[in-house]
Amino acid sequence: MSAPSLPSDHPIPTSRLSSSWLHARELWGGLSIISMWLAVLFVGVFGGNVVKTDAGGGSSSWPVVVVVAVLALLGTVGIGRRAFTPASDDLDKAIEDERQAREQLAAEVSDLRAKLSGSPESSRLPRPSVTDHA
Repeated sequence: MSAPSLPSDHPIPTSRLSSSWLHARELWGGLSIISMWLAVLFVGVFGGNVVKTDAGGGSSSWPVVVVVAVLALLGTVGIGRRAFTPASDDLDKAIEDERQAREQLAAEVSDLRAKLSGSPESSRLPRPSVTDHA
């Protein structure tokens, strides 16, 4: 059996309704690192070579995946630092969201108490009898 839901004068903010995984830095950081290294894999399998020729006629070549891997390594370090370290502004935002939720809950409770104390139905409710068994 569930309690009937009462309409609220205080709407729930849409930030609390949105999915939390959309704002997860760790998730998006991990996905971006995975996609970078998948790009390195595909360039390594299907990529060609970088060929360098000197004026004297000598030439050298190396796989293009080396260049892509160096860039992916730099990107991994940068994204890893940003995505996997706790940010103080995230903590501040979480504390502020918690404070606002508590204020909203307190306002809803006070509204419900006011409705219950001022409603005619509350005067018709049976009052518990107090008996002294001393």
